[in-house]
Amino acid sequence: TGVVSGTLDVTTLTATSLGDPSVTGSAREHTTVRQSFGSSLSPRFVELVEPGETLEFRHTLVNIGNALDTFAISATATLPWPLTVSPGSTTLGPSAFDSFITLRVQVPADAPLGAVNRITVTAASRGGPGHVSAVEHVMALPPLPQPKVEYPAYLPVIWR
Repeated sequence: TGVVSGTLDVTTLTATSLGDPSVTGSAREHTTVRQSFGSSLSPRFVELVEPGETLEFRHTLVNIGNALDTFAISATATLPWPLTVSPGSTTLGPSAFDSFITLRVQVPADAPLGAVNRITVTAASRGGPGHVSAVEHVMALPPLPQPKVEYPAYLPVIWR
């Protein structure tokens, strides 16, 4: 872990006979570290929101791979609220991070009370297709106020 891709390690093994020290043999092994891909995206947000509100959330993307990689960043939502994510891509070296991945969400002024929107932000590796980090946010409007209902209680009268 933590070894940069393309690193070459050369190992030489030499064996000498105990019976005849003049007899020896050796072998050499060359090992090259291959590129691995991975990332981590955080944090996750759960928010109670109001109609007409604009929210902005900052995320951190970490390249946990062992080489330079470019990540395509996008967002999807379960409700059609306007949202933007920026930047649309970022390039990071191994173990490097970007703490300025920003999601901006506009809650429509006519959003119904009780609505819940699940927004997923993803960072997809361009170097290693199929390597994707994602974080899901939950944004909910307060529920509709419940009408106050009173039920009279008639209890028996007990005399002593």
